[in-house]
Amino acid sequence: MLYQGITEGHDDGVVGGTGDAAAVIITKVVGGRTLSPSQIDVALAVLNMAFGDVRPGPDAEPKTALFVLRQLELSTNDAQLRGRIAQTRKYIADQFSKSTKPPVPLPPQ
Repeated sequence: MLYQGITEGHDDGVVGGTGDAAAVIITKVVGGRTLSPSQIDVALAVLNMAFGDVRPGPDAEPKTALFVLRQLELSTNDAQLRGRIAQTRKYIADQFSKSTKPPVPLPPQ
């Protein structure tokens, strides 16, 4: 996805909910390479997919994802791209927060 520059519909089903595991894979794929702005956008899309509907567990905590976002932020001076990185960071933090809250019980009927 990073090097083709596109995501497809089934990618969300594969990546969705994987949480920090997706960030670990990004670090393995990128491995110190410099990413273009479009590749950074795809990495952000992958992270957004990965933390959508993330379930409680070790991969819900965005340790590696926050590291990846910091590295992406340091790799660009583009203000708009940095804004998208900040939005992704906030989204991931919100999703993690939701995953740590106990489920709200349904009212009795």
